[in-house]
Amino acid sequence: MTTPKTGLVVKLVYSYSHKDTQYRESMETSLKLLKSEGLLEDWSDESILPGRRISTNVRQQMDSMDIMAFLISPDFLASPECMKEWKHAAQLALHNPLIFRVPIIVRDCAWKDLLGDDDLKALPKDGAPIASFNSVDTAWMQVYEGIKKIVNEIRNNFSPIPSFLEEMERTDFIAQQNIKLTDVFVFLPLLYRTTQKNTLAQPIENLGAQF
Repeated sequence: MTTPKTGLVVKLVYSYSHKDTQYRESMETSLKLLKSEGLLEDWSDESILPGRRISTNVRQQMDSMDIMAFLISPDFLASPECMKEWKHAAQLALHNPLIFRVPIIVRDCAWKDLLGDDDLKALPKDGAPIASFNSVDTAWMQVYEGIKKIVNEIRNNFSPIPSFLEEMERTDFIAQQNIKLTDVFVFLPLLYRTTQKNTLAQPIENLGAQF
């Protein structure tokens, strides 16, 4: 595996119908190597504690994600909650083009109609449904390879979001010197994640665990 340039841990969030739980569990298993090597962490609503609001927790996790994996099936398309998550992720991506929205086609369905003009590249290859493979191990290997490429892309090409740089360059010291922040500062391997409200960055104390 290519050694990334940073120590970032990429965050993946699952969106799926509970009727497709077996596929989410299989995908979690297929990504075990990336997780054990400290390159990726994944999250699903299975982690929500009893007594906590499901929708609030899902939104909070989505607002700090790098990858959104949509496990698409007829039940996904029929789920109002899945559709809300699909639309919310699209809005987040408008504010932060660094977010990857990845359709994982688990069962044959009208997924191309869902995408419409939003021609996201799907997994497995060519959007072949996982359920249609003679060997599901082959299907999940294609998913693994696709997610690994995304993880390496994010980690190897880290840079602060443009809005963060613009805000910092408006500070008195930088503005008076008429220089770029990147000319005088080397960025540590921190991951700045935007939210739907276009927050510039997480507080530094919240990022310490990612060194």
